Amino acid sequence: MDRLRTPVQPQRREATLALPETPERFWAHPHSLWIAIAAAWGIRLVLAWLSLRLGFVEYNADGFTRVIHGYEWLQNPRWEVGVWLPLHFWLLGGALAIWDNLYLAPKLLATLAGLATITNLALVGATLAGRRAGALTALVVAAFPYEVWFSVSGMAEPVFHAFVSGAALGLARWWVTGSGRPLVLGALSLMAATAVRYEGWFYAAVWAALVLGGGWLRGWLRGRRQAGVVLGALLPFLFIGVWLQQNYAHFGDPLAFARETAAIKTELDPANVSASLLQRLLAYPRALLQIVRVVVVASTGAALWLLLRHPRRWGVHVVFVGGQALLLILVTATFANLGPGAERYLLSNVVLLLPALAAAALDLWDLRPTGWGATSRYVQRAARLVAVLGVVLLLASFGRRLAAPPRDYPDPDTRELAPVLTTALREPDPLGRPFVPVVLPHPPADAYNAGYALRILTGQPDTVVVTDQPALLTDMLATHGARLWVVDTTAEVDPPAAERSVTVGRFVIGWPAGE
Repeated sequence: MDRLRTPVQPQRREATLALPETPERFWAHPHSLWIAIAAAWGIRLVLAWLSLRLGFVEYNADGFTRVIHGYEWLQNPRWEVGVWLPLHFWLLGGALAIWDNLYLAPKLLATLAGLATITNLALVGATLAGRRAGALTALVVAAFPYEVWFSVSGMAEPVFHAFVSGAALGLARWWVTGSGRPLVLGALSLMAATAVRYEGWFYAAVWAALVLGGGWLRGWLRGRRQAGVVLGALLPFLFIGVWLQQNYAHFGDPLAFARETAAIKTELDPANVSASLLQRLLAYPRALLQIVRVVVVASTGAALWLLLRHPRRWGVHVVFVGGQALLLILVTATFANLGPGAERYLLSNVVLLLPALAAAALDLWDLRPTGWGATSRYVQRAARLVAVLGVVLLLASFGRRLAAPPRDYPDPDTRELAPVLTTALREPDPLGRPFVPVVLPHPPADAYNAGYALRILTGQPDTVVVTDQPALLTDMLATHGARLWVVDTTAEVDPPAAERSVTVGRFVIGWPAGE
């Protein structure tokens, strides 16, 4: 009778029904994983040094342009609203404030960001597939050519990849453990990414959908609400909201930055005006395949394999990366937002899928098919052979690319001119003339971009004055403000009279007559 009087306890819904399979915790054997990450750091530093020795200076003019902008921001710190997002310039300015070296300080910032990306993605791999996957991820990320080159550049990508990989780590840790702390930290990291590159905005949209959807599911399974999930989902939109409001306040249009970006890219590549919708939709994937075809195919295949084998564990990460790529392509195509640098818009997606590559290789290695009898042993050996060959061939393709780093920027004539000009500027000027006007072709000509390299490689951004107006050179000579002058002969400007002159490639350096 007592048992009949005992109230029946309601059964709790078990959260484990729809939560990911919990892999081996990466902190269970911390020393082995962190030793692997430290070794990957060493590999990255060596590969970056070798790239510089092989002639890499900067990936393209965007790197040096950003450094100059960061330097100018440091001279007059300010809040500015325009096409470029501000956080990278603040970080560049901070680095230059600590180390006054226009060439090396940005590379140090990028190097530290690159090491952070290695660490974040190694921990993503360890969180979702165990410490071996984390260690292999660290190796693959350390040797990925574009990460190596960007880690010694002034480009925004290394900082952006560091922040967005931090977001991916927070999302993975939250999904596996249910803890709110990694969710908030990941949201803060993603908010920082949205202030570096616009690709972060699309990650934020997918993040919100995943966090709200996953948080609702987790709360329903556990029979309670999770108020912090809403905060974690919406926190990355804080900067986005401020930026939209500031564009509206300054220009009367919250999307003024997007329209101006589209106009600039149309000017740089007029063919965009007549491009069909299909051409716009395919532009970014096609440009990406041209530079990292093997990695794109392998990482996509790895992601699909993991979705089939371990959907609950890898689904959130793959949707975060793939959903952002799809959303970015669909939205930007409507703005005709195509032009130079298109290959970089989906590069972060490739970087974020590198843990999937490592995890899929190890999953193949561990594959143990059952119910096939003697055939299962041959399948297992074949799977291991595919895993080993895949990793070896991937790293071999990395090595082949790293042996020939980009050397297009600056061009050979500018590379030759920079040390000559630097040596000339070491000579004291008895008249104390402060400027070196450099006359270049009108932008958007590629030759105009040489000016950014000259300002940085000479280490005198205030002395070297770049212009496409010959009248400025005439004025400086008339007012005795030019200690030297440089004329690009492709600018169709007649070099002025000089006491002496030197020709370096397409450039002419002149010394005005002393007074």
